[in-house]
Amino acid sequence: MEDEQKVAGKIDQKLDSIRKETMTNADKKPPVITGAMIESVKGIGPWTRFLSVMGFISVGLMIIAAAGMLGISLFAGGLGGNTPAGMIIAISALYVIIAILYIFPSLYLWNTAGAVVRMKKGDIVGGMETALAKQKSFWKFIGIMMIVLLVMYPVFIIVIVALGAMNGLH
Repeated sequence: MEDEQKVAGKIDQKLDSIRKETMTNADKKPPVITGAMIESVKGIGPWTRFLSVMGFISVGLMIIAAAGMLGISLFAGGLGGNTPAGMIIAISALYVIIAILYIFPSLYLWNTAGAVVRMKKGDIVGGMETALAKQKSFWKFIGIMMIVLLVMYPVFIIVIVALGAMNGLH
């Protein structure tokens, strides 16, 4: 809640500086929020709510899958194949890490949907500012995750090839 107020305060300051700049410059018009802008932002509300709920469900399913794999590994002596218990534990840990990472974008989408509801209830400017701020945070998080994955893919490929080569030598 505090973060939202800080973001809203920063947005208000930025809008005030833009308004002052545009009002002192006679050839520019002040910024205007159009009906089309409002309808576009309102239109993302149901989709962001749906995707956030699906994200939370995915988090739950990943945690259940990780717990199931861990249980099988620790209590049932593995899956009965050639897969070592340590590998199953590592995969379970990876599922938990991915689940934790999924929580953040799901929260951003949930908060975007809540801001759209505020807009629909009449708080057009405040709701739009919050919705756009949450969308910015969502896309920033997704972008950072993509950069991390792009860096990690070559590392994973090298490790998998090296492990395969080591297994081939035995």
